[in-house]
This record gives sequence, C-alpha cells and structure tokens, in this order.
Amino acid sequence: MPAKFENFLNNAVDTGAILVSFGAMLKSSKMSRKKKDILKRVFKSLDVKVIWKWEDDLTDDELKKNEKMLIAKWVPQQEILSHPNVKLFITHGGQSGFQEALCHQKPMVRKKRVSKCKIKLDSNSGGSVSFW
Repeated sequence: MPAKFENFLNNAVDTGAILVSFGAMLKSSKMSRKKKDILKRVFKSLDVKVIWKWEDDLTDDELKKNEKMLIAKWVPQQEILSHPNVKLFITHGGQSGFQEALCHQKPMVRKKRVSKCKIKLDSNSGGSVSFW
C-alpha cells in the first residue's frame, strides 16, 4: 500500500477509518453540492478518519484542509479494506467492492444505484444498507 494511505490508516488506531468510494461508474466529484455537503457535515461530526476517492481535481478548500480526511483520485481499495483500522466502507455496491468488503469482513453502506437495469439491494446482502 502506498505510504500516504498506510500512514493515514496507522494513525487511525483510536478513531478508526471509513473508506468512501463509489467505483468507476459513480463519481464523487459529480455528485450534487447538496449531497456532498451532507456527507461533509456527517464526516465532520464524527471522530473518525475518512479516505474519500475523489476523481477530479479537488476545488473544495474545506475538504482539502480537513486533517481527518484523505482525498485521492485513486485508492488501493482492497489493500485499504484489509487494514484493521478500517471500520466501514461507503460504496455504490459494485461487484468487486462488494466481494472485497465481504472478504475483509467490513460493513458497508451502499448507495442504491438508479439505472435501466433495476437492482434491488436488500438486508440479506452482508449487512449493508442502501441510502440516497
């Protein structure tokens, strides 16, 4: 795992960490300001470190300056999920991330995907919860 992620996670012993990644299909950088602001408020209110995959150049100074957050265009998702200090995975619920979270026994909060192909995410899928 690259050092910036390893160091960030190793320093989350007391607080734990959350990984936020919506895969390649849904981009955090394209979410509405309202949704982004909601997530920022929630993360700011928690005593937890957050690694957030953000695909474009970050223009939000509040996110850039938050020491509890590591924003990156790319994340070594499986390596991060394998780290013992990661306590939660916020995801879109894609196949790879879902399997990786199950493999490393990490709870998930999943964004319900809206598409032509209707996908039902339910409580029988490893303890994950749909939102948004």
